[in-house]
Amino acid sequence: MITTDKNEVSYWENIQLKDLIQLSDEQTIEYLMEKGHKNIEHGADFTVTRKRVITAQQGPSKWFVFDISFANFVWILVVKTVGADFDLKIYYIPDDFVEGNRDDVLDNDFAWLFDEPENLDDYKSSELSFAKEIEEDDNVLFISDGLIYGECREGAEKSFATVVEYSTTSDLENPNMMILEFNNIEEWSEKEVVEVEDEGYEGAEVTVTQGVNIDEENSFITLLQGCKVNMNDVSLLK
Repeated sequence: MITTDKNEVSYWENIQLKDLIQLSDEQTIEYLMEKGHKNIEHGADFTVTRKRVITAQQGPSKWFVFDISFANFVWILVVKTVGADFDLKIYYIPDDFVEGNRDDVLDNDFAWLFDEPENLDDYKSSELSFAKEIEEDDNVLFISDGLIYGECREGAEKSFATVVEYSTTSDLENPNMMILEFNNIEEWSEKEVVEVEDEGYEGAEVTVTQGVNIDEENSFITLLQGCKVNMNDVSLLK
């Protein structure tokens, strides 16, 4: 059943590729009108081009990450649910940021996303920790509450996800920042057969152990910056 209640998780779970999401917040409308787009005074209709769902390993947090496009813009709508609470943000990828693995990020002068290693001459990029604080322009400080690990699902694909959310009290149009890192995961299982002889019983006991291996050497990192939007300013058009 499709619900029209935005305070229900199923509302966001039901969003599919090619659906239309209308944004009617003042900042979006003003920005698009400045770029010359017309007939959007009451809202701009964005097409969903990608959907990812990240579920925290510990705690109730879940993120619905939608790539949405309008004309030549691709933005990211992130809907975060924590129990019964919802938080909506519209993000964009900064123009100078190049998505890629950790070495790509370092090679493109974004080492400031990580805490500085103890030995600058001898370290592995896979061992770096994301920065707890990020300083911008000497007077803007983005602060994070820490890393959250989870599982990302995109269709039938699964990956290990790291989420770092930042905010600042400085007066900015886009005071929120987010780092997402994805690593491939490989599920495995081992079967152990043990012969048992106990008081006349002879047979075998089978123990199955399951787990996952995380590819820590290869990753995909994206950096997002944006702002909160009111739930009333985001609508799914069905």
